[in-house]
Amino acid sequence: MAGVGKQLLLHNLRPVRPCPGKSAWLDAAVPGPYTTMRTIDGTRIVEFQTHVDRIAQTTRTLAEDIATGRDPKHRVPLASHLVDTLTDQGAVRQLVLEHARQALQHFHGPCDTSQAVPDTRLTVLVNWEADAESDKHMATAYNVDVFVEALPPRPSQPVSVMLRRQPDSMTTKEGKDSKWISQRKYLEAEKGECNEVVLVRDSGACVEGTQTNFFALQRQTLLTAPDQEVLPGTIRKLALAGAQALDVALAMQSPNLQAISTWTSAFLSSTSRLVLPINKVIFVSSHMRRPLIPAMIMLTGANDRRGVWPMEKQIVVHPEVQAAFPELQLQDIYQFDVDPSIERLDKWVQQHLRDTAESVSLEPLS
Repeated sequence: MAGVGKQLLLHNLRPVRPCPGKSAWLDAAVPGPYTTMRTIDGTRIVEFQTHVDRIAQTTRTLAEDIATGRDPKHRVPLASHLVDTLTDQGAVRQLVLEHARQALQHFHGPCDTSQAVPDTRLTVLVNWEADAESDKHMATAYNVDVFVEALPPRPSQPVSVMLRRQPDSMTTKEGKDSKWISQRKYLEAEKGECNEVVLVRDSGACVEGTQTNFFALQRQTLLTAPDQEVLPGTIRKLALAGAQALDVALAMQSPNLQAISTWTSAFLSSTSRLVLPINKVIFVSSHMRRPLIPAMIMLTGANDRRGVWPMEKQIVVHPEVQAAFPELQLQDIYQFDVDPSIERLDKWVQQHLRDTAESVSLEPLS
């Protein structure tokens, strides 16, 4: 089964041609509840019910924010009967399933059961606007967009992340509102070669990435932020299950940079990255309201630890770092290797993806 194209956008079940790039589509679209899913074996969506729950919960939170005047985007309210529909898990399940099925059918084209179906990444966005003809202050209909693309390859090693202060306005723990996509751009603007930006609180707690969950192994205990403080990703859910299955000690608390000397490994989890070990970490003190703790970078290829944690007054800038990030001020250098327990966890997650995947029919379109 060959894909018709590398990208496809469906708006209310109709293909948009020419297909805009993903960034252009999200920039132009009215923000709303969204989720990003991945397939396994081409036609099975991993943790499908979790994505359904996410759309319903985000809609509920957004509707409450709009009603109470707390929505920073000042979006119009959605008619109450439509809010009821988009917060009902059964209705949302059927809605997302139908739109995902149509999107995959269009993306893959005519079925050929003799060929493997390539895996894809689907971003589903639900939004609404005021009805210009009837009520300019109320939305009486909603839209569903699905953007389909080939699942990108996992980043190759070495993998680096940048640590930045968490914005005060960040509220992803209550669901995924696509307004966050535009808000996170300034965080990612200077990440250079880094794969992700991990957000840090003033206390030094490393909470989550802009598109990922974050874990650190500290004295052989796996640490990650508790459910109520982050958006619990689908792969994070699998990673936690894998840690229990593999008897890896687990504590639901954010890794703290002040204990960096006791970390033995760290990784990201996300739809496309799965469990992705981290080789480099860059902490950026610029653009902070106040310094938290010294900046640092972890470099691969060195056999010794450099610097002493913390180094409050000393600035150490490695030539490699200075060349890659000339505008940044870095204040410490550390290194650690990927722990074998993280490698085992990654393999476990990959093996168990299929256990959580739900089939989506690819019967020919009528």
